[in-house]
Amino acid sequence: MDNNKGAFERLVAGLNSAERSEMLDTINRTAESTVQFVKPERKTNDDTADLSLRIKDEPAFYRFLLWLRSFFSKRKTAEIYNTDLLARVAKKIVQTYPSVINPRAEVLDSMFYERLRNLREAADFFKPYMLVIDNAPGEFYVFLSSFVAPEISDEISGNADPFILPFTKEPSADVKNDLLRRLDEILNGISGVTRKNIYYAVAQADWLQNFSGLPFAHFIAQFTDIAGPFFTCPYRNAVTDFNRISAVFSNILPIQNEVLEAVFLFSQRKELESTLRTEHNIENAVREFLSVANSNLAVIQQFINGIPIDDLGRVINRNYDWEPPAAGSVEPWFPAFRSQWRKILDIRWNSWVLERKKNSLSVSLKNDFGLDSFPTLPDRPWKKLWSRVSFPCELTAGFLYWFLKEKHKDLMPVLTEVMMNGIFVRSENRMEFSEGLNSLAESMNRLEKLLSDISYSGEYGIFFNECETSKVHSFQIQNQIDSTMALIVSEFQEITKKFCNACRIMELVFHGFFDETKDGVHEPLQNINQLNGRANREFRDMLADARRVLRKSLFYVTELEPLPQDVSND
Repeated sequence: MDNNKGAFERLVAGLNSAERSEMLDTINRTAESTVQFVKPERKTNDDTADLSLRIKDEPAFYRFLLWLRSFFSKRKTAEIYNTDLLARVAKKIVQTYPSVINPRAEVLDSMFYERLRNLREAADFFKPYMLVIDNAPGEFYVFLSSFVAPEISDEISGNADPFILPFTKEPSADVKNDLLRRLDEILNGISGVTRKNIYYAVAQADWLQNFSGLPFAHFIAQFTDIAGPFFTCPYRNAVTDFNRISAVFSNILPIQNEVLEAVFLFSQRKELESTLRTEHNIENAVREFLSVANSNLAVIQQFINGIPIDDLGRVINRNYDWEPPAAGSVEPWFPAFRSQWRKILDIRWNSWVLERKKNSLSVSLKNDFGLDSFPTLPDRPWKKLWSRVSFPCELTAGFLYWFLKEKHKDLMPVLTEVMMNGIFVRSENRMEFSEGLNSLAESMNRLEKLLSDISYSGEYGIFFNECETSKVHSFQIQNQIDSTMALIVSEFQEITKKFCNACRIMELVFHGFFDETKDGVHEPLQNINQLNGRANREFRDMLADARRVLRKSLFYVTELEPLPQDVSND
């Protein structure tokens, strides 16, 4: 059950909950504090944005001048007033934030360009992580909840996970529906505080996602150095891209360490099962990510401090009443969250059904062959590797190894006697029997060769030993390991296929030997009562037992193939 608990946690968060909590507590105690975004207060005399209200507060003489200018220019008073106010705002920007704009040329200036380039580098850092999240939002919400509200997964594991059921329980639709009902009760019963915490964490990740998706490359491309030694961009060329940026920066959220940790580890789920598998490696990787992430968050804060988004937006849009576009709402997290939990329950249900079957087979193995547990290969050199290696033939390969060592040597003399001295009514049956016997022998010969190769002194065993002792743990070496395992798995699968084919052919011929009902194709041996002379009775019993062993072996191999294989390292 501990292994199944670990499998549940890997589905939810990729890490053991207790170890993850301890590791993250250590990191959060010792790591530098995350840069917390703060939007500076920029209150000025131009606080009132509504022109129709503000103009009433202007001195009477100024309002008279506005009317006079309007009369002679044939322009609306509000339009002229808007232009005056924007001139004041632009002057304030020039005084407070040098080189951000050049009002006379109506361009964004060199300092904005440099800030924008730095901002793009920060976005490029976060983008790969956010793309992974974008491809699987529901999975990420469940993953994120294991950081900010781990009690949810704990409650589901204890009350709605199929593995709380005994293997004596029949896997009916009613049983599964009851688990789904419990799951819904747990999710619907999440407290308001916990929902708020998850929502806030989702909103932070959503902000990073929106930020990393901004059109920085397109915006930067609008800047040229045609008009002087510095890169500048006309207001009219900047409007669209600037407004998209302002929508994101108008709703700034502080980013918690837990959110950054979840973002990083979610993108590294596969590596958690391989190159990052040890707690020490994970901790170092998280620390390194947080360090670089904080540097980029600091760059974002520099942009926030150095670029007056609201005032600059008014000037660029030539509208004193302008406000940043409304930021998009946070992705509705709960429906995706619930849907992902249902997927997890489906996966766990299927695993439980197979494990239940595996448990039933283990009882049958004891009755049929006296085996107390599923046989395993004598040498599995990939188990000592630093990376987690999947071997999906663990059970079938172990059983075939046991068959080779314990049964094959006893069966061959009996089967060979039939082949050499049996008188077949139909020659086709002899050909079938010969084909089955040859396939059985070939499968066992190939198995012996493969077992030799994966032994610690064999070709594959030596390779894995070199990988184990190597101080370099690179993706290139991991790829070599993966390709080598693919060859081993492929060979085991071919051996299994040939073995099963041999057993099926032999069973058809045995059907003609022993069964009263005939299929019209397979007939008895003419001399089955004379084979092996005086020991014929004992020989026929041995032949019947050979049939039983091959039939049972075929059953176990075909039943074991789809079962969950043991891929954990010792």
